[in-house]
Amino acid sequence: MRFFPRFVTSAASAAAALTVAACSIPSPLVAQTVPVVLEVDLANKVQYHEDVAFDPTRFATNSGPTTVTRPLNFGKFVSVADIVAVNGQPVKGLALYNTRVVTLRASPVNPGEGIADLDRNGVIDQMFEFLNTDGVPIGTILASGLSAGAAPPGSPLQVVQGNLAIYGGTGAFFGARGSVGQGPTTTADRVASMIEDPGNRRKNGGGSVRIIITFIPQTQPAVVMTASGPAIVHSADFTPVTSAKPAAAGEILSMVVTGLGPTHPGVNPGQAFPATGLATVSSPIDVTVNGVHAEVVGAAGYPGTLGAYQVNFRVPPGAGSGAAAVQLTAAWIPSGAVTIPLQ
Repeated sequence: MRFFPRFVTSAASAAAALTVAACSIPSPLVAQTVPVVLEVDLANKVQYHEDVAFDPTRFATNSGPTTVTRPLNFGKFVSVADIVAVNGQPVKGLALYNTRVVTLRASPVNPGEGIADLDRNGVIDQMFEFLNTDGVPIGTILASGLSAGAAPPGSPLQVVQGNLAIYGGTGAFFGARGSVGQGPTTTADRVASMIEDPGNRRKNGGGSVRIIITFIPQTQPAVVMTASGPAIVHSADFTPVTSAKPAAAGEILSMVVTGLGPTHPGVNPGQAFPATGLATVSSPIDVTVNGVHAEVVGAAGYPGTLGAYQVNFRVPPGAGSGAAAVQLTAAWIPSGAVTIPLQ
């Protein structure tokens, strides 16, 4: 990946300037945050019930599918599933739940059901750890709350049950807050005993479900703005994209952005990206031009800078001409749109 000519940042002040080619770029302000919705598809989801708690030497010893004898109430189980897609984009990852069954009903029907003012099935902690398709960590979202029953107030309409609050995150989701609920189920969870070997989970099969995560990120990506417009240049000669020299379909443009999160290799918090070597952005990066998806050629921390990144993308055919809206997402978190001229 070829970078802009050297530009300089000062970490001492939020008023430090970025100089790119002949442009002086003021330090960007953090964009206003808006809720982000992640449709997280899980597969091979299995509930491992603690039905042999008094003989832990039997845990994870049976290679085949198992059955389970569950108590009327107050049982415990751990759920394990693969994250296979987010918002329709293939990814990798792990969903891990820790659940204590507390079956509560406003009008109990079955033996062992507790009475309460509402219906719930238990207390649950959920952990979602996301990897890109190369296995590079993106980040983790952590939530805790109540299973089954009504969806969180104000949640997306596709949430059908569960009421959990996000209490934090790591990586690209550092400092996230929001809610988690369950969406449509394609295949019900497989219920197993803890004597079953979880190394055979995928072979033995499991359920498929969509989880809906609604969160407010601590930061959002943003295109750096200059006095003359967004910091987007022609990659061939690093001259600014202007009405006098508009972008063309098929050409590669480079832009300076902030808020793309961790890189690999990483850097210590508060430290600049290394002056040599490529610190590639860990999160999935998507760029659209007038709503048409562009090929992202590269995305990396800008060498020697603190919190600045360069993204190279190819202007897609069919994006039209005239004023064109450019928007990017990092870890499915969108930036605000900026406008460039297209010929």
